[in-house]
Amino acid sequence: MPTRKLGRPPATSSEETRKRILDAARRCFSEFGYDATTNRQLADIAELTTGAIYHYFDSKLELYIETHAQVQETVYARFAKAIEGVEETFVARIDAVLDEALALNREDPSLASFLLTVRTDSGRHAELAAVPALRPLSRSTFFGDLVALAISTGELHADDAQTLQDVLSALMTGLVAASSHDPVIHQRAADGIKRLVSGSLINQPH
Repeated sequence: MPTRKLGRPPATSSEETRKRILDAARRCFSEFGYDATTNRQLADIAELTTGAIYHYFDSKLELYIETHAQVQETVYARFAKAIEGVEETFVARIDAVLDEALALNREDPSLASFLLTVRTDSGRHAELAAVPALRPLSRSTFFGDLVALAISTGELHADDAQTLQDVLSALMTGLVAASSHDPVIHQRAADGIKRLVSGSLINQPH
């Protein structure tokens, strides 16, 4: 007998149902993109009715924005936790962040997939590109703090602050885009970034 889809289950809190919808949305948007994701797909994965989705979110755009906020909060809360108690140097803390990025991808690949989807979808849809909340503000703030730390410890000259910020943005984006689909490549790339940062990857020619 088919499982009956739920509207707002009486034994389930609003927050739990909302999270269920956001989790389903992250998976759907990651796999199908903004345009191709349908309410029926969302409802099927969340095991709810389409009406239940609209009880919590007025539109697909609102759901997309909220999904992005949830992913950002999840990722950067984990990064912040990862550097707690770690030696207060840029090198030590970027190592911890890379380790946590690998752990997150092992636990839930849809997080990285969704962030890639946002970049692609925002380039295709003016309504998404125009939403400030879909810009990587959490990334800029978090890595900006690491850059400031590097300056304070003498690991970085202040004149190179923006350069390092741009390099980190490119490296982290590239790590997700180029290798998060394959755990072996992802690990090798993250280890390579660590060695690049520490100066042990490239040797000066003799």
